[in-house]
Amino acid sequence: MAFKSTAETDPQDWASLARYLAGFGIELGEAQPRQFAGGFGNLNYLIEIDGRPAVLRRPPSGPLPPGANDMAREHRILSSLWQAYPLAPRSLFFCEDPRVLGAPFQILEYREGIIVRGQLPPDLIDHPEAGAVLSRQLVETLGALHAIDPDRVGLGSLGRPVGFLGRTLER
Repeated sequence: MAFKSTAETDPQDWASLARYLAGFGIELGEAQPRQFAGGFGNLNYLIEIDGRPAVLRRPPSGPLPPGANDMAREHRILSSLWQAYPLAPRSLFFCEDPRVLGAPFQILEYREGIIVRGQLPPDLIDHPEAGAVLSRQLVETLGALHAIDPDRVGLGSLGRPVGFLGRTLER
């Protein structure tokens, strides 16, 4: 897992977070939170709550386009989706109060794994079949995700699927 250096990290008010979570009986661990490197949108930090690793996820600072980086929507999805799609991390906690960290945020289950970006991780470079295997897994995983009936996981009223493509093209 790649993390940003301390100098590159977007600072957060961890003391404010600890006080806020304590009000819900949740303990923020003493380990220094570390920001994941390589993201292009939301800020993600490895934290510890109640003795377990978790991910704090929040929008970037500054103005955002309407509907972008919607933590409430993401929390709603991830609070239900994991029941039918075990690869989805479960959202454990949501805060809509921007006074805590400057923006709404959520805390997710931490899932360990390999991140593939521009090139394969060193452990996979010497395996010529890795690209084909990863590509097949990606397609199968996306297919399984899109096969989920939103009504089955309590997300049937989410969004406006009718006309989605037209609205997207207009933007």
